[in-house]
Amino acid sequence: MRVSRLVALGAVGAAVASLISVNPASAAYVSTSPPAYVGDTAIDPASNGSITLYDASGTPVTSGSLKDLGGAIYAATSTTPRVGAIKAILSIAAPDHTKVSTLWASQTVSGSTVFPVATPGAPSVVTSATGPTVTLNGTTDGNIYSFLSVAVLDHTAGYDGYAQLRVKDTKTPNATTWSTMEIAFELGADAQNPGTWQQVYPVVSSLGTTASAPMPSLASPQTAGTAITLSSTATPVVAGTMTFFDYGVPIPQGTAIPVDGTTGVATTASFAPTTGDHDFTAVFTPTAPGYGASAPSTDLIYSVVTPVLPPTSQTSVTTTGAHVVDQTLTCVNGTWSNNPTPPFAYSWWLNGRQIAGKTTNKLLLTASMVGLPVFCKVTATNTGGTGYDDSPAGLIAKANFKNTKLPVISGVLKVGKLLKVTDGTWSPAGTKYTYQWKRNGVVIKGATKNSYRTTSADKRKSLTVTVSATRAGYNNKAVVSLGKKIS
Repeated sequence: MRVSRLVALGAVGAAVASLISVNPASAAYVSTSPPAYVGDTAIDPASNGSITLYDASGTPVTSGSLKDLGGAIYAATSTTPRVGAIKAILSIAAPDHTKVSTLWASQTVSGSTVFPVATPGAPSVVTSATGPTVTLNGTTDGNIYSFLSVAVLDHTAGYDGYAQLRVKDTKTPNATTWSTMEIAFELGADAQNPGTWQQVYPVVSSLGTTASAPMPSLASPQTAGTAITLSSTATPVVAGTMTFFDYGVPIPQGTAIPVDGTTGVATTASFAPTTGDHDFTAVFTPTAPGYGASAPSTDLIYSVVTPVLPPTSQTSVTTTGAHVVDQTLTCVNGTWSNNPTPPFAYSWWLNGRQIAGKTTNKLLLTASMVGLPVFCKVTATNTGGTGYDDSPAGLIAKANFKNTKLPVISGVLKVGKLLKVTDGTWSPAGTKYTYQWKRNGVVIKGATKNSYRTTSADKRKSLTVTVSATRAGYNNKAVVSLGKKIS
C-alpha cells in the first residue's frame, strides 16, 4: 500500500504537530559543500550508505523540481540490505540541529516497492543494484514540496536550505538506519511553482549541461533585413545564462540571456542577420552551483539572401477579340519585370465582380453580359511576391444575326387557298420568329402567322412575308420573302 504520512522516526510518542507549521520564507541554495551535519567527522550516525536517483534511461538525476524529484523513477542505494528484506521506501527529512537525526520530522514520499528491481525495461544500472531500491510512480511519488512547504525548517548555518532523502527497507522490525542523499533546495511560491533541488552530498562532480541547437523564429532562408530571434533550451533546467554565437563570435543581441526557470529556454532579442551564410551555436553557462558550462550546441546553418522584388507589369495587359455576345476574348499578359515564375494566373471580372470558375486566359461572352463592363486580371508570381495588372474594361454589345436564305412562300397561288412561309435560314438560329403578311407591300391586318388563307382581296396581287428573328443577346433582324402573285 502506498502511504503519505508525516512521522518522527524513532520518536516514540513525539508530538509531531510541534514540528510542523507553514514556513513563509523560501530557502535559497546556500552551499554546494556538504551540510554541517554531514562530513568526515560528523556523519549522520543513522546513515548506512548513499542514494543515487535515476531516470527511466538509467541516467543519474541530481537536480529538478521539488514536486517530482526531477523525473527520477528509481532510488538505488549502496547499502547491503538486512537479511530477508525485500521492500523499500523513500522519505524526506528536515534537519534539526537540536535533535539527533532519528528525531527529525520526515514524510514518506513513495510506496513500499520490491527490490531488486525486475521491471521489464528497467535500466541495467538499476536491475543490477542489490541494495534497497525504490521504484517511484512518477504521477504520485517523489513530491517533497508537500513536506518542505509546511515543515518547520532549521535556519541555522549548515542546516538552512538543506533536506535529507532516505531509503530504508521495510522488513519487521523497522530499520533504524537508512541510506541518505543530502539536497539543497529552494521553495517555490505554490504547488504549481514548487521550486527546485540539487544534490550536494554525496558530492557530485560538476554536473554536465547541454544547450540545444538554436531554433530560429523564421526558417532559413530569409531575405536581408528580416528580423528573427534565436532560442535554445538548457538541460537540466537550472539557473544560468545562454550566449549565442555566429561562427564563434557572440551575437550582441544574444549575450548572457537568463534562461527561463521553468522551461530552460532563452531567446535572443530580435535582430536582422546580414546577407550570407551564418553558423549559429549556443552555450549555456549555469549560475546554479555544482553545474558546468555546456559545450557549444549543434550548429544551425542559416542563410540570408538578397531580396527578390515581386513582378511588375511593364506593358499593359490587354484583350483581343470583339466585346460582342458569342465572341471569345483572349487575355494577353503583356511584359513583366523581375522574372515571374510560369504560369500566369487569370481571372475575369464583370461589372466589378469576379466571374466564378473563369481562370483561363479566354472568356466566351454571353447574352447575360450585355451592357456590362468586363476585364481580365493577370497575376504574376515569383519568390519575391505577387504582381497584378488589369486589362482595360470594355462594354459587351449585342451581336447581329446573319440570314443566309430568305423565307419562301409555298402553296397553291389561288384565292381561298392556304399558303405557308418558311423561317428562312439564320446564323445563329433565332429562338423566336414573327411574321407579317403584306399585299402589294401593305400590311394585311391579322396575318401574323406562318400561314395565310388567301381572299378575293388578294386576287392579282403580290403577297410577301416579313419574317423577324429574335434571340437573347442579338439585335432583332427582319427579312422579306420573294413575292408570290395570286391568280
